[in-house]
Amino acid sequence: MNQQEYIYHSNPVHRNRTPGKTQWKQSITSTDEETIFRVGIENGWRNSNNIFSLLISDEHIKYLDVENKLNYARFRGKREWHGWPANQRRSKKDIPDYDILLSWVTLKYTKRSRINKLRGRKVCSI
Repeated sequence: MNQQEYIYHSNPVHRNRTPGKTQWKQSITSTDEETIFRVGIENGWRNSNNIFSLLISDEHIKYLDVENKLNYARFRGKREWHGWPANQRRSKKDIPDYDILLSWVTLKYTKRSRINKLRGRKVCSI
């Protein structure tokens, strides 16, 4: 699939304080969500029907959620997609595949020790 074949929709449950759903920071617009999504596509951070991505600014990974604890996103879909700040403590499915995590280590976005904590579902940001 090329970039144009991916359709992104912001899902309001990740913005309207729905209980049990992680929430995007107010400063991250739906346009920003889609940009983060497309960064994941461009970098090939995909496994099956999930794309994982980061918001990188000034060579630093930015927090995505209202609590400033989550700093990578998970997007789900086939043709139409939506995403949220991923929380490995709530769902193991929110943990990227090991090869994606290793690429983040190679790109110096994180350290191997942090991905080990993340994979163990411990409190840890990338």
